[in-house]
Amino acid sequence: APIIEQLKGENPDIKCHVTVASTSIIEEALLKSELDIGFVEGDIISPALIVKPIMTDELSVICSTDHPFHLKNSIKLEELNGQSFVFREEGSGTRAKVEDILKANQIKYSAQWSCSSFGAIKEAVLHNLGITIISPRVVRHELATGNLWACRIEDASFKRTFDLVYRQNKFFTGSLKRLVEIIHFLKSGNSNL
Repeated sequence: APIIEQLKGENPDIKCHVTVASTSIIEEALLKSELDIGFVEGDIISPALIVKPIMTDELSVICSTDHPFHLKNSIKLEELNGQSFVFREEGSGTRAKVEDILKANQIKYSAQWSCSSFGAIKEAVLHNLGITIISPRVVRHELATGNLWACRIEDASFKRTFDLVYRQNKFFTGSLKRLVEIIHFLKSGNSNL
């Protein structure tokens, strides 16, 4: 949202269409030329698309204030054994990364909820229906108000990379070029996006 706000602030007449979906859906939309560019967290398969790393983010365990992890600054990976999880839908890059790490470390868990939006994930975790592993950026308001809690995982790396994706030979209009400039500016730490 801050990226689009800045772009529209500079050019109020610009028309933006934003799609929030899993990496696989964004990839398909780019291949069909339904989207100009994508900003994804998962792996892109098609060789017809150019992928450029844009930003790295660290995932954390997010829980309710009623969960035993509340007030812990960090936990060990083994403490996730037996936990109920609230995940994004199948096809989400974050979900795939988290599940790959959990399975590789023989962590037994229950995929209690599968949600298509971060709003639904927040609600489920707020009601202590499970924990999630996502970027604290997604729930920064709830963390600031004390409604949710974030703790890092000491003995595993839950870093993810966001990539800028577009078709090969894509023509970049002035507005698209400016959008990419804004994204690069924000990734350099000049914003709390």
